[in-house]
Amino acid sequence: MTDERLSPAKAADYIEREWRLRVSAETVRRWTVSGSVPAAREGGRVLIDPEDLHAIFDAPSATERND
Repeated sequence: MTDERLSPAKAADYIEREWRLRVSAETVRRWTVSGSVPAAREGGRVLIDPEDLHAIFDAPSATERND
């Protein structure tokens, strides 16, 4: 993992590398606006912590239950 925060474009690339999911930078930006992905805003820039992406994409889904 990386310690630096990512722009939406870099976050989209990171998602593709880590989880083999192709998303656009605009999709990542929309996720931050909706609150689905936490992001900081600094000087008009949107910055995403890779740890937040791991918390979302590594989490077991509701359909992966062990009954």
